Amino acid sequence: MHQPIEGAQMEIGDREHIHQSTEGKTQNRQIDWIGAGLITIGISLLLFSITQAGLVEKGWRTPYISPIFSFSIILILIFGWWEHKLEYESSVIPTSQESPTAYPPTAIKDSIPPIVRLSIFSRHKWRISAILGIAFFDWLGICGWVYLTSVYYQDLLGYSPLKNALYILPAPITGIICSCLVTLIVPRVKAPILLALGGISSGLANALFAFQSPNTIYWKNEFFSAILQPFGGDLTIPIGSIIISNLVEDDEQSVAGALFQISLQIAGCLDLCISSIILTQVESIHGLLKGLQIAFWFNATCCWFVLVIIFLAFRKVGLAKDIAKVI
Repeated sequence: MHQPIEGAQMEIGDREHIHQSTEGKTQNRQIDWIGAGLITIGISLLLFSITQAGLVEKGWRTPYISPIFSFSIILILIFGWWEHKLEYESSVIPTSQESPTAYPPTAIKDSIPPIVRLSIFSRHKWRISAILGIAFFDWLGICGWVYLTSVYYQDLLGYSPLKNALYILPAPITGIICSCLVTLIVPRVKAPILLALGGISSGLANALFAFQSPNTIYWKNEFFSAILQPFGGDLTIPIGSIIISNLVEDDEQSVAGALFQISLQIAGCLDLCISSIILTQVESIHGLLKGLQIAFWFNATCCWFVLVIIFLAFRKVGLAKDIAKVI
C-alpha cells in the first residue's frame, strides 16, 4: 500500500504564541506507568479485535472478539479517567497563566505528570481534535481504496495478485511525485485548500470505482482513480503534522505526534473492518459488485466528510505554518 512520505522537511513555523518561554515549567521526570500500561494494552487489544473481526469468517460473531473489543474500550475509558485525574492534580497546567509559585513545592515534587493532558483536545477551539479528525477520515478512505480494489481485481475480475499490482501501479508513482511536490506547494498555498484538495481527490478515487462496471475499459475510470488516490495522504499528513506541531507546547510535541499516528492506525484497522462488513452484508443479498460499489461509496463519503471539518475549524487559516496567527 502506498504510504505518504510523512517526514517531508518543511518549516514548522514559530510558536511564540504558545508559551514560548519554558520558565516555571516543572522538571518532574516521573513516569505515569499506570497510564502507559492502560493505553498500550487498550489500543493493542482494540486494533487486534478490529483487525480480526475483518479477517475471520464469522467476524464479530467469533466468540473471543467481542469480549476483547469491550475490554479494550473499558481500558481506554479508564485511561481517560486516570489522565484527567492526573491533570487535575498536576501543579502546572499548560493553559494556566498563574505563577508557578502559587503551587506548593511538595505538590510539584509529588505529582505524576499525565502522559497526555486531555485538555489538549479542546485547546484552541478544538482545532487539534479537528486535524486529528481530518487525518482519521481521510485515511479511512485511503486504506479502504487499497482493500476494495484488491477485492475488485482479484475476486470480481479474477486477476492474479501481480496483475492487480500492475493495475494500481499509477497510485504509488503518483504518490512519489506528490511527496516531492508537496514541499514546494505547502509554503505557498493555504492549508485549508490543500486539505480540501486531498479529501476531494481521495473521495473521487473511491467514487470512480463505485461507478465502475466490470465491462468498462481500464483507462476510463480505474486509471484516473489510481492517479487521484494518493493525494489525500500526501497532502493531509505533512500539513496535519505542521498544524498540530504549531498548536501544542514544546514539551507536547511527541505526544501530539503519537496522537496523530494513532489516529491513522485506528482508521486503517477500522476501515478494513467496516468495508469488509459492508461488502459481506450487501454481497449476500445483491452480489459482489453491488457490495463493492456500496463500500466504495462509504469510503468516498469518509473522505468528503473532512470538508465539513475544514470549514468549521480551519476556514480562516492561511498557510499551515501560520496557524498561530488565528489562535
